[in-house]
Amino acid sequence: GNAGSTADYVAMWHNVRSIFDAHGATNVIWCWNIQDYSPLRYLLPALWPGNAYIDWVMWDPYQSSASQVFVNDLQDDYNWLVNNSGSTHNYASKPFGLAEWGVGLNSYGPTVTVQANTFNALNTALNNNQFPKLKLLAYFDEGASTLLSGALAAYGTLANSPYLTQRCNP
Repeated sequence: GNAGSTADYVAMWHNVRSIFDAHGATNVIWCWNIQDYSPLRYLLPALWPGNAYIDWVMWDPYQSSASQVFVNDLQDDYNWLVNNSGSTHNYASKPFGLAEWGVGLNSYGPTVTVQANTFNALNTALNNNQFPKLKLLAYFDEGASTLLSGALAAYGTLANSPYLTQRCNP
């Protein structure tokens, strides 16, 4: 588009990083938050600022229909990042995080059952170590993905699961 090229994005990242480094900022965690959307994945390697410039790799998955299986889509995103890592684009050398995620998107508002089932399925997948690099999950509780009161018990079980309450070094 008219917002710049992938090279412009990388140059911007390096410029901003150099400003922080020049001012001695040591309390910054550099998160590369991508739109891991299959048709646009071809852009990701060109948008990678470089292994030394990134601390975390994050993305924003949402369940946008009752028929979508969130854990399967999350697995697809996760696998792409792991399988497309290499020496110059080493996504897998970083901890992964869901900078925001939700069950519901745009005009799709889930039922209590769908939302609870998604929370339960994610809880099972995490505790079965299906996503060992995933270290942060930030639920977006607004709009279509608002936590439904009938699904709060399932969300609480997820939030208090052994995987999410363990102490770890990313």
